[in-house]
Amino acid sequence: MATDAAARLLAAELAVIEAACRHMNLTAAGRELGLGQSVMSRRIAAVEAALGVPIFLRDGRRLRLSPQGAALLPAIRAASDRLEAAVAMLGAAGPDEVAGTLRLGTLPTFAAAWLAPRLAGFAARHPAVAIDLSTIGADFADGRKDAVTWDGEAVDAVISWGRGGWRGFAARRLFDERVIPVTAPGLALPDDPARLGREGPPLIRHTTRADLWPDWAGAAGLPPQGFRPSPQGAGADGAAGRRAEPRFEHFFMILAAAVAGLGIALVPEAFARPDLVAGRLKRVAPVLPALRTGAAYWLITTDALSTHPRIRAFREWITEEAAERATETSQSLAE
Repeated sequence: MATDAAARLLAAELAVIEAACRHMNLTAAGRELGLGQSVMSRRIAAVEAALGVPIFLRDGRRLRLSPQGAALLPAIRAASDRLEAAVAMLGAAGPDEVAGTLRLGTLPTFAAAWLAPRLAGFAARHPAVAIDLSTIGADFADGRKDAVTWDGEAVDAVISWGRGGWRGFAARRLFDERVIPVTAPGLALPDDPARLGREGPPLIRHTTRADLWPDWAGAAGLPPQGFRPSPQGAGADGAAGRRAEPRFEHFFMILAAAVAGLGIALVPEAFARPDLVAGRLKRVAPVLPALRTGAAYWLITTDALSTHPRIRAFREWITEEAAERATETSQSLAE
């Protein structure tokens, strides 16, 4: 049948089609495969002729997917990912060993404060796997993080913050976000937690999570309006001349500022815990509950890559680490 012949040709030219889909440029795709632009063009044209529909629409030297090509793309990527996973399994030294490079993207604070200090444990378990760790964007102004916006060609999996529900992705919930106020041990604080930020050191704020302090106050039974961001040049009461509230883009910056005595920070307990244990920070108003934001930290990858040996090995390891962290958090919050 013509359909069978077209499918066989597409399978035979899978690398050519997949590279063209990824680069959307025949010269760049051909360079990756060691083929000239004209050879790439002829081989894609042969597949399109067999299918009877265009995969790409040409716009000068640039390509864009046709509607039919967009419909084929998930199957093309899934087939390519499964082949890579199978080859990786063949290259393993033993039936239980995985090897190669795992490209991970994560948030800067998660990488520095939580993941990097634990990676020696993963390396001990899987010494043939090299971790290539990079950071991803962290704009949480809309309260969500959209996995679809991440570059799947740059990373194999990401660890990020969010509330789940990402279509087309395999997501493993690692641990829930619990937020607590902390400060340097030497700072004098008001006796009444409702006066935090109005008396004593200023509140340190996260640039894109402006509602974090009011949300914590509301959950703690304090008046949220007293914890809303101050107008520029004013303190928490809105009075000119009060100390301005510092703002930082990332939690690792906020933690460093708090350790240095700049003010009172509101941060995820998971990231503050090393400084709390070491005595560099102390919890503020420990009788008040931690804020459960409803969000969590997740390991996210594509459905096609979710069964890859390196992804599977990392998922098993980090799930165990996250479970241990959850136990530590429950114990520390109960103290």
